[in-house]
Amino acid sequence: MSSTALVHSPSTSEASQLCSSCGVLRSCAQARSAEGRARACGTSAAARPAPRSGLPRLRAHSGEVPAHARFERLREAMGHTYTLDLPERLQPQDCRFDISAWRFGPLLLAGGDNAARVQSRTPQNIRNDQVDHYRLMLLLEGSMRVDSDGQVHIVRPGEMFVSDLARPENFEAEAGANRVIYIPREMLDEALPRPFDLHGARPGGVTAQLLAAQLRLLDAERLDMLAPDDVPALARATVQLLAASLVPSRDTADHALPSTQTMVLRQMSRYVDLHLGEPQLGAEDLCSFFGLSRSALYRMFEPLGGVSRYIRERRLARVHELLARSAGRVHLGSTAQAHGFRSATHFSRAFREQYGYSPGEVRLRGLTMAPDVAVALRSAGRGRPLDQWMRSLRD
Repeated sequence: MSSTALVHSPSTSEASQLCSSCGVLRSCAQARSAEGRARACGTSAAARPAPRSGLPRLRAHSGEVPAHARFERLREAMGHTYTLDLPERLQPQDCRFDISAWRFGPLLLAGGDNAARVQSRTPQNIRNDQVDHYRLMLLLEGSMRVDSDGQVHIVRPGEMFVSDLARPENFEAEAGANRVIYIPREMLDEALPRPFDLHGARPGGVTAQLLAAQLRLLDAERLDMLAPDDVPALARATVQLLAASLVPSRDTADHALPSTQTMVLRQMSRYVDLHLGEPQLGAEDLCSFFGLSRSALYRMFEPLGGVSRYIRERRLARVHELLARSAGRVHLGSTAQAHGFRSATHFSRAFREQYGYSPGEVRLRGLTMAPDVAVALRSAGRGRPLDQWMRSLRD
């Protein structure tokens, strides 16, 4: 077992005083600035060991753009995964953040200092990106009010909660710091003894304390020192700790799923993604393949807006991604036909209805912002947004 999993399990009072930089020293948690924490922990730039490796990393920070473009930079980094808004009392220039995400074997690990924000996972986000993951968040600083599809929680430093990204969620967050892990659904489901509704679940017990301590230790400097060969085993151990912390929880015990309906819907969603280019893809095809009646199929797809709408939105999302990634000209007629649309005109009309702009504007959509903001974002050297990274975990 990796040594990072063998850590001291702090008490609740100790956990709230652990440093977000080193994860262990109570005294250094009193140094609030990044420089102060580094000096107290002995992790200043001069003292840092040379990195052994470089895990794939996506970083966004407010210092890379002018003050007026900060919030748009944060919003862009989130891609289609979340809808972000500023709290009423704040202006874009008040938005300060430094967040990173790492490819952590089969997981995506993220964290850092984040700005105050109103963040939502809307039905439109869910339909557009089709990210099929769980998210575990450990709050290190600040507090959050989370509405997980009707369940309201107040999350404080040292506490964790789980979200199902196939479900709507809204939260209001103070400026603070966190660690977040995005886990492919199958990986966590397979580690649990039976299906659970994990949306809004709160890990508990001694294993949750161990998990929180491990997440604190996975900071930027330690991640830069990890050997790539160590990561898969450490990722699996992290998911096993999460599963163990969820099973004894009274909250999750009450949320055991009595049927396989959710699992079947996920299987159908994947079937749709694999057959988007087939013109016959529709309700009849799904009923035949999965052995369902039309009424049962329609009930299952009702939360997603219906079968036909879901398939159309998935086709449009696939083409949108293709256009965004393409370095050259894309022939819309042949692309539309390859994705099940009967004509380029029909495709273009549906595309504009879903996204609010034409297919030809995809690569220029940054220009819908104020021109100086768009220029600032382009000059910042933008990388792949969060939703593309999460989808790549399934590749």
